[in-house]
Amino acid sequence: MCNGHQHHHETTAAPVNAGLSFHVEDMTCGHCAGVIKGAIEKTVPGAAVHADPASRTVVVGGASDAA
Repeated sequence: MCNGHQHHHETTAAPVNAGLSFHVEDMTCGHCAGVIKGAIEKTVPGAAVHADPASRTVVVGGASDAA
């Protein structure tokens, strides 16, 4: 997913009441995780998002609809 950026892992605390979990195969670095996290937070105000490039998992708390 991400070419031309230094790959570093960015992790944040996982949401306490995680509602949805997604596997994102192409999330390979902290930059990718940040882009995904920012897009979800912009689209779902108030959502708590945890993006972990090491496990390629995104967990979204405060959302109940995957759409």
